Amino acid sequence: MSKSDDAYSRPVAGYPSRRLPVFNVQVRFVARLIEDLERSITRLFAAPSLERIPLDRFKEVWDLPAYQLFCEGSYACGFVCNDYDDFFDLRAANADPRATLNACSFADLRHYLHTLQRAERWADGYSSPILEALASGSLTVVKDRFLSDETLVADSDGSPPVDTQDRALREGHDLLVALRSHRTITVDMQKLDSAASAGVGFDVIMEGMENGGVGFYDGKGISIAMRAIAGKLLWSAVTAEKLAVDVRPVSLTPASDPVLRRAVRLLSMVHELHKAGYQLLRISAGMAPSGNHWRCYVTTADNVAQNGWEIIDEGIALRYSTGDGGRFFGWDDAEGMDARRLAATFLDRFPEMKRKGAGNDWAYAGWFTSMLGAAENGELPIFFADYELKPVRHQMPPAPINVVGSQA
Repeated sequence: MSKSDDAYSRPVAGYPSRRLPVFNVQVRFVARLIEDLERSITRLFAAPSLERIPLDRFKEVWDLPAYQLFCEGSYACGFVCNDYDDFFDLRAANADPRATLNACSFADLRHYLHTLQRAERWADGYSSPILEALASGSLTVVKDRFLSDETLVADSDGSPPVDTQDRALREGHDLLVALRSHRTITVDMQKLDSAASAGVGFDVIMEGMENGGVGFYDGKGISIAMRAIAGKLLWSAVTAEKLAVDVRPVSLTPASDPVLRRAVRLLSMVHELHKAGYQLLRISAGMAPSGNHWRCYVTTADNVAQNGWEIIDEGIALRYSTGDGGRFFGWDDAEGMDARRLAATFLDRFPEMKRKGAGNDWAYAGWFTSMLGAAENGELPIFFADYELKPVRHQMPPAPINVVGSQA
């Protein structure tokens, strides 16, 4: 296809569908155009307020640049559409602007501006519905809501409000917004795969096709459809039934066994490091070949296999064995240190671990907290041994995540 044959390389005649989204930046732009028009009108008529402007002098308004920009901007930003079957009640809006327009959704306000602009054209020089909307305060209510009503916009990142008549699109979009409020979520990949295989989110595509597929020929429409599908899929993966949960007594005193007590102290040190922002530090714990001593490696997430615990390169991991007694990592001065002092010393003596261990991994830190609770009750984590192990999935650590951003 040559560039000249590409439909996207040249303007298209006509108006958009009301099913195509309007972006937040377009909403704010139209609000600013209304604001400019208000100032220009009051200056033109030297009126103390908009409600005092003379409606019979509407022809003087037509040559105002602010009036022309408001009309053209409403069309350009997608507020005048080609597929409304009816019209907004402008008389009701002018009679009681706040009661009528403050209760409107974004789709209703878009319908209002569509009707207002079409009415302005149909007035054919005999009146100006736009001037009447300014005098009644209707346009001021719309402007104020566009500028300050956060319920009208989807997100702060510029994603578009969605027409509430598109049920599946609206539902998926709302689910994604709800998930984003958590910032970080844990996704069960098996359930995500099952949801995708079951066709979750396909109703968004079907809804678009039933509407003539109009939204799928526009970049904004495709973007909002993809977000809606993502919302439905992710929601299916994070709201599934709970995995098995082990509850246990609260540990009120340290273990009487000195071997267990030192092992828990080491795990508590890692927990303290997680609390300090070093959640990319991980452990790999198990039994020595002799079966007599518990071993625990401390390393960073980039040195751990996808099973969540297996060390890739033991040469760059730090090892502790209960056979070492209180000499954590070979330190002769560690015997009297508590978990917090061990954590601070760890950062001082292992600067490379400190650098690579800084970062957030909420899933692993949460798993570690639960594991530590079990260890305080005598159940040390064991991922490897010379005898057969039967790991329980929810008791095993999650896989390491990709690290986003640079590390200090």
